[in-house]
Amino acid sequence: MSVPVKASTPSLRLVFYIRAVIGHGLAKLRRFLLFVIRLVSPSSSSAFRVGDASVSPQWLTSLLRRRGSIGPRTRVETVSLAPLTGNRGMGGVMRLVTITYGSTQNSVTLTDAAAGTDKTTQGPVTLLLKTSPDSMTGRRTCLFGGREREAWFHQSRFKGSVQTPLVYHAYGSRWFGEYVLLMEDLREREDAVGTNMLFGNQIWGIPEATRKALPKWSLTDPVGSQVALLRNVYLQMAEQHARWWNHPSLLTETWLKGASWYGGRDRASWELGIDRARRDWTTFKNKSSISDGNDHEEVDAWLSPKLVGIIDRSLASASWSRMQTSLHRSPFTLCHGDLHASNMHTSFPLSSPFNATTSSQIFYDWSEVGPWEPTADLAQMLISDVHPTITAAHSRSLVIDYWTRLTTHPTHPVSSAAYPFEACWDAFCDGGPARWIWLFAVMAQWVSEDCGRFFQDQLLRFIEAHGDKDAYLLKPIVCLL
Repeated sequence: MSVPVKASTPSLRLVFYIRAVIGHGLAKLRRFLLFVIRLVSPSSSSAFRVGDASVSPQWLTSLLRRRGSIGPRTRVETVSLAPLTGNRGMGGVMRLVTITYGSTQNSVTLTDAAAGTDKTTQGPVTLLLKTSPDSMTGRRTCLFGGREREAWFHQSRFKGSVQTPLVYHAYGSRWFGEYVLLMEDLREREDAVGTNMLFGNQIWGIPEATRKALPKWSLTDPVGSQVALLRNVYLQMAEQHARWWNHPSLLTETWLKGASWYGGRDRASWELGIDRARRDWTTFKNKSSISDGNDHEEVDAWLSPKLVGIIDRSLASASWSRMQTSLHRSPFTLCHGDLHASNMHTSFPLSSPFNATTSSQIFYDWSEVGPWEPTADLAQMLISDVHPTITAAHSRSLVIDYWTRLTTHPTHPVSSAAYPFEACWDAFCDGGPARWIWLFAVMAQWVSEDCGRFFQDQLLRFIEAHGDKDAYLLKPIVCLL
């Protein structure tokens, strides 16, 4: 396989700066043209685009009617936008869309053919609007990181292996460097709760109002319910992974993250991601250092010297050639790319009795979706959300369940000879730390000390329970300039 010539960092930055200038200019031109059209024809409507101050009621009415969410005589009267409170995501701008209807007939009767009955579904009162930022920096970040892929995923044939939110509108453009997603507000569902709340919500804890709404089984048996939830997630991922295992079409869709890397292309974006982690990690250590007066420095007491050494050695040894060699020795499949409990909701039957084993997950935030080594996602979730004692006690049995489903899938079984369990387990033990070492190096300088301590402990204790290596081969990165 030929290795492309490495693009220089300045030239790549310049390319994406120019593309962002063009995209931002096109967006301003579009905004002006739409303003003129609305002056000439006040009743006209258009789809929401990045930079718009409001959502057209006429456009939303048409959208909801096409989806069957409201009846033909129902119209959207007002739409208001507000920042989404409590959102900790970094991938885009999140807003709450609140809807009022112009008649009392804001419902549509749907026939449940299986039950032979009719049921009435009210039109949504709230929706979630996710967009890229309307700025030069936002457009450059979107273009370089391929953030529009989340919108394209919801329009693609790759969607459907697992449950995802109802998306009313998805749009992404490489010309403009932007994307728009209008989707259901899962928080309004009586039968669903944020999965992160069922795992304790990391360092932030569970708000009292949310705690009251949690299913009883999550409180009476938190460890048992968390293990059962993890098993559900792993089995659902096995369904998706089996469906797309080593599927060649994943490598031809260049909008999927990682597809170009498997083809030996786009080396510069990967190396820039590694350089970003090295730079951020050095900056963090310099800010966190205490001089002893002899030109030697020691990092603050809360940082583990052991983990600092692992990160230092992993970043120092990272290289494109090593990553390429490893990729072509390992299987790939369609991966979520950022699998953790805050990127999913858990739904459960409202009828009693029920428990964690009868729940299912709704997966969202597919901005990092693409071909990759499957177990990196599985390990990432444990490091991100699960108490280390639970992880140490149950991770192997969870991976056994995943591998068993993968290799006994009724329609797309993966060969157990080609992918023996020990290969699966080894990839799991290495894949999680490799992903989280990069994440920790980048995020350490801007998170609070409490947050840094939490993720340091999560990462280090996972490493110590799963091979305890001195360094890891870094492969997964987020594309950041």
